[in-house]
Amino acid sequence: MSYRVAVAVALVVAVLVLAPLVTIGWMSFVPDLPTLRGPYTLSNFSVLAEKATYQLLLNSVIFSVLTLIVALFFGFPIAWLVERTDIPFKLIIRSLVGMTILIPTFLLAIGWVLLLSPTIGIINQFLTRTLSLPFAMNVYTMPGMAFVQGLSFVPIAFFMLSAVFAKMDPAMEEAAYANRVGGWQTLMRVTVPLSWPGLLAAIIYMFMLGVAVLEVPLIVGLPGQIHLFSSRVFTLTRASSSVPQYGIVGATSIVFLAISMVAAYYYSKVIRSSYRYAVVSGKGYRPRLTELGSWKWLGGAFVLLYFVLSILFPFSSLIWVSLVPYIQVPSAEALNSVSLSAYRYLRNPMVVESVANTTVLISIAPTLVMLLSTLISWIVVRSTMPGKIVLDRLATIPLAIPSIIIAVALMYIALIAGPFFPVYGTVWILVVAFVISHITFGTRTLNAAMIQIHKDLEEAAAVSGAPPSRVLRRVIVPLIWGPLVEGWIWLFLLSFREVTMAATLHITDNAVLSTVVWILWSNGEFDRAAAVSVVLAVVMGLLAVAARLIGTQLGTRTSLSG
Repeated sequence: MSYRVAVAVALVVAVLVLAPLVTIGWMSFVPDLPTLRGPYTLSNFSVLAEKATYQLLLNSVIFSVLTLIVALFFGFPIAWLVERTDIPFKLIIRSLVGMTILIPTFLLAIGWVLLLSPTIGIINQFLTRTLSLPFAMNVYTMPGMAFVQGLSFVPIAFFMLSAVFAKMDPAMEEAAYANRVGGWQTLMRVTVPLSWPGLLAAIIYMFMLGVAVLEVPLIVGLPGQIHLFSSRVFTLTRASSSVPQYGIVGATSIVFLAISMVAAYYYSKVIRSSYRYAVVSGKGYRPRLTELGSWKWLGGAFVLLYFVLSILFPFSSLIWVSLVPYIQVPSAEALNSVSLSAYRYLRNPMVVESVANTTVLISIAPTLVMLLSTLISWIVVRSTMPGKIVLDRLATIPLAIPSIIIAVALMYIALIAGPFFPVYGTVWILVVAFVISHITFGTRTLNAAMIQIHKDLEEAAAVSGAPPSRVLRRVIVPLIWGPLVEGWIWLFLLSFREVTMAATLHITDNAVLSTVVWILWSNGEFDRAAAVSVVLAVVMGLLAVAARLIGTQLGTRTSLSG
């Protein structure tokens, strides 16, 4: 590769990755309004001495821990059942869990609010009005928030732990069984300790996500007056009755960012040290499935419970509310008011424009991420450029930057650079935010793919006189085409469900479908919000099925060519 091209790529990555960090630090020293000229001040850091800041910290940690408990309560047993037992319908379970990871978290949150809100919740209306019970459940609590967020994290826990269980040599478990150790003791004394690195990595990773999430803290937390770092940053920059307090946001975000950086450091440390727990030796490795016997159906009921809570209940409430003029308990009388009137809102100009913006985001952002990631991975893995390790480290930094901080930093930059680069309030600022947030995913995916390509292929092309650009285009890209396309598809689906950065950067002209749902919900137009949510969920489901079919085709072609 040309040295100039490598330097250009490194500069682009450095600007994209470091700009949010530098901006957040800069914001903390300036007054509320974006400015280049000052005056500069330390007064914003007074927020670090306030009790409310440490309450935010405590709330964020408690929320993340409770979320972890819920996610592992379902994710660990389901992963173990699928990978280590003879439970039936494994393929269906894997497919459904894979589908749930693509369900936008804000749809799950809205669905459960419609069920368990103390005032409008369908279940609570049934308990208090139909059954005349003296109590009602309340989702607007810390446990309620963690329950909803934890359900959305179950697929992450499942897939991270499934990979651990699938590769675990059963020899040690068999030794325990041979010594007449019971199944429960074997699980706790052998299986869990052997899976500890993967389990710890999943815990740290989900803790990082839990601290940074925004959807559930906004939809469930704010009505219950429960504030986290993420929701506090959002409200400070989106205040409609006062000037956005960017200086305080900058100072607060430094604490927010420090937590994520520390968690990311330990996550990387756990991943690097996981080789010490290697239990697959190659020779003698064979999978052994635990026979559940009569417990098989109890395991199946547990898996079914998760799907009922994460899919059936919340989406049934969304469908029902989208069909009735106001929230009410399903009944024969309520069926008389069922109509599709809320779905007529889909013709509203704001919805139509949001579809156009969403199309731009889901098509261009994944393409830019994978294009830039291809160049980064080629430099890091295949070149002999000096300092390439620095580029690799730069590409991993976004993993530790909460997406809301990326969005706030870009908002600040766009406001200052508006006269020169008028991107504020356009869909293009969303594209840039998404690219920054997902560079790490793209490079980790393609690094692994390029490592598997032998250098003889490149050397043969170079000997034939092919320039580096042609080697990349004609040799490298065709060989990594499968991971490249699969990565693009995954980013395509993630960009479709993006809401944190979209909501933070939203103004009238750059709304996407997810922010339309948020706007309608915030305005109390629950039937319309539910209607758009149902359409969004259906489209996501169809896209997920299409992505799975394409992924299967790519896998088949790869195996045939190999």
